[in-house]
Amino acid sequence: MNELLESQINTLFIFAITGFIIGILFDFFRIQRKVFKTYDIITYIQDIIFWIASGIILTFVILKYTDGEIRIYMIFGIIIGIIVYFSFISKYMIKIFVNIIKFLLRILDFLLYPLKKINEIIKKSWKNKNNVL
Repeated sequence: MNELLESQINTLFIFAITGFIIGILFDFFRIQRKVFKTYDIITYIQDIIFWIASGIILTFVILKYTDGEIRIYMIFGIIIGIIVYFSFISKYMIKIFVNIIKFLLRILDFLLYPLKKINEIIKKSWKNKNNVL
């Protein structure tokens, strides 16, 4: 195979992986929004963080693998990676990680239950003590 063509196919593959990683990064924020209630301002901040992180990832990959050159097949590679991720994996990743996080939160809530009860007792005794005075 022609050395130039082989190099371009490898670069296409690298950029497809980069698109795949950007899809995972996007889902990271989607998972947070599904598990925790986020206010609009937090959503805006998360969006800015996503775009900055994506830009850093793309800049790093472009500089590392193509010495700063941008070709149309690289953009296609990114699009292919994103499409593959969202078509075949995203739905399952979100489902799995949302369930894992909710499960861990239930365990944490169970473990913290005694502390919550002690806190309630202290608050009641403090309130009753202050009412007496």
